[in-house]
Amino acid sequence: MANVPLRYPYFRYPGLKALMDAQNDVITAARLLALRKIPVVVINPLHIDKWSSDQIISPTALLIWIAQITKGYYFGFREKWFRGTLTKERLLKSIEKAISIISASRHIYQ
Repeated sequence: MANVPLRYPYFRYPGLKALMDAQNDVITAARLLALRKIPVVVINPLHIDKWSSDQIISPTALLIWIAQITKGYYFGFREKWFRGTLTKERLLKSIEKAISIISASRHIYQ
């Protein structure tokens, strides 16, 4: 989760008031990854459907946005499911699935 901003921000998006400074830095990094066409897989172990604050963007929305910016893949685990059934093996299978999707679409750069 983005919660500590860079000491010297690379760029600020003044129109995005709903972003905390650290979130702004993450969006900048995502845009730089997208420019270089670096494949991105976002795995969110605590996907939250409802967010109670109108003041800042939710961590889940930020992670989905990162996947959209980079044309990457987002895998989110809902909290109830995460606590009850997520194991190391299932998480590794999700990562392997994401890698196979990227490999199949030929976005892997060596």
